[in-house]
Amino acid sequence: MDETNVSELPYAGWLEESLQNIIKLQPDSMAIIAVRNSDGMTYSGYYQADAMDIGHFISTMSADFILEVLRGNVKVVKEIMEEDENGF
Repeated sequence: MDETNVSELPYAGWLEESLQNIIKLQPDSMAIIAVRNSDGMTYSGYYQADAMDIGHFISTMSADFILEVLRGNVKVVKEIMEEDENGF
């Protein structure tokens, strides 16, 4: 078994904060997803999650994705909306 000290990982603080938030939520089901960008390897794991729960996870992540795209392109979106208002 790998003897990595989890507290030394670069995402240890984020993971600890996330687990504390999950504990407060008292969830009935959970998911964890990770990707390694170098080769696209992905891990997904679920706790007590049925198809409906996984669908809920997907829709939540899709909404997060849309929000991130909008945030990253706010100037472009604003320009498009202004052009549309001006009849272009």
